[in-house]
Amino acid sequence: MATSSSFAEIIKKDFLNCKLCFEKYYNPKALPCLHTYCEECLRKLVPHKTKVFQCPECREEVILSKGGISNLRTNFYINDLLNALQLNEKIDKMCNVCPPKWRHDRPAVTECLDCPSFMCQLCTDDHLSIPSQHQHKVLRLSDTSCDAEIHVRKKIYCAAHPKKEGGYFCRPCNASICDTCLVNSHSRHEALSMSKAAESSTPAVRELVGKLSTKVQSLTRSQDDLNAALEKLKAAERSIESKMVDAVAQVQSALFKQRDDIRKKMSDFVKQQEALYETAKADLQRQTKSAESTRDYSERVLRAGQNGSIVCLEKILGEQVRTLLAYQPPSMKEDIPKLVVTKDYMSQMDLFRIELGQEAAMQKIPPVPDQAPEHWQEFARFSSPELPPVQSPYENVAGNWLRPARRCNFTTECYAECNSKLTGVSMLNNGDIIVADEANGILKCYSIDGDFRRQIAIGDTGKDPCSVAVCGDLIACTAESKLYFLDYDGDRVRQLLLRGSESSYPITAYEDQYVVVSE
Repeated sequence: MATSSSFAEIIKKDFLNCKLCFEKYYNPKALPCLHTYCEECLRKLVPHKTKVFQCPECREEVILSKGGISNLRTNFYINDLLNALQLNEKIDKMCNVCPPKWRHDRPAVTECLDCPSFMCQLCTDDHLSIPSQHQHKVLRLSDTSCDAEIHVRKKIYCAAHPKKEGGYFCRPCNASICDTCLVNSHSRHEALSMSKAAESSTPAVRELVGKLSTKVQSLTRSQDDLNAALEKLKAAERSIESKMVDAVAQVQSALFKQRDDIRKKMSDFVKQQEALYETAKADLQRQTKSAESTRDYSERVLRAGQNGSIVCLEKILGEQVRTLLAYQPPSMKEDIPKLVVTKDYMSQMDLFRIELGQEAAMQKIPPVPDQAPEHWQEFARFSSPELPPVQSPYENVAGNWLRPARRCNFTTECYAECNSKLTGVSMLNNGDIIVADEANGILKCYSIDGDFRRQIAIGDTGKDPCSVAVCGDLIACTAESKLYFLDYDGDRVRQLLLRGSESSYPITAYEDQYVVVSE
């Protein structure tokens, strides 16, 4: 689909360019065959004092009157179209009268409504110095307050005689006319003097001005509402940023505290073990020193050959050896500390979740009925008396009907699997969504925004999960006639055989303590 800007470019290229000079029309003149060309292009095409020539396109003969090319009818439709497309460009418009090599350096400051042309100050002075153009209506672009002013200034002059100010208004033609047109071409039309026409149009103009004022007030209020909404949005951004900074600081503080606690425990443990090691080391050194001194003395006695001493030494050495043999060094436990990092802790670090467009989503929710649907009342009536009454999604709590906190949808296809068949859904404690995909025989985990986290296989070949529920720190799911309990990492904790011979067993969790099985 063409945009407004591209459509304007097509109009300019195909309808507002002269077929002789291939430039934008300048003072367009219409031939009797309705083909239009620039006045200057026609002057170059038709030799001087020539009375008859052919249209460059259709070859129809054109008979010129006494005034020649200048007396051909000006194509005001082309002029109006040029002005309409140039209204929004007038401020940045360049002079189109200067020679081409200078046009890009000279911005336009005036517009001639008779030619039409945009002119720089130098060209404006030259334009008004020509006697035949003294009566041209030249507007200074900086003096025009709005687009309507340009149209009004053009329309107060006679359409057929642009140099004459219209003193009458032709109703059928909806145009200003001069006294000449009043008695000639518009003699049979309903024409009023400008004063009477103005008197007749004043009520309608006042009514339109009132509507414009009302619309301006409405637009102003809308602008104020937009400004307030934008300020509210920015305030929400600042608040969220502040909350995130505080939350990160708290998490950081908690992590640093946990780190410091671990460091202290490790330091105390090392100091305690170091004291035990030092005590055992001192005892070993004392026993070693005693054994070494006895050995050295015994060797000296043997070398001296003192018979009496050798006899006495046997008894002493026997007691020393028995004492050493009975001595047992203190046993030191090799309990080397190990740091245990929570498995897959990064996947559980979803500290923040942003909800965008919640108000818009809430507006799309169907209106809440005045009372709960009958089928919910029937369902509640036959609920088990041992459990609290089942609360319907429309339950009135303290005078307020409950609504969904959030609605979201996303595709559950992943990798090269076959088409999914979702038979159960539940929410993990960390906010992730877990679904049972019976067609692919797996459990799949997603974030609340629909990002795929991981998949969990039950483990038994051919066992396809039917239903899933989260109960505390465990994931419960059924497959055929078995109930499986898995941890968050997917490791099987326990499995039970369900009674009955049903092909599927829907389950749900109750207060994170029980798993309710529908048999």
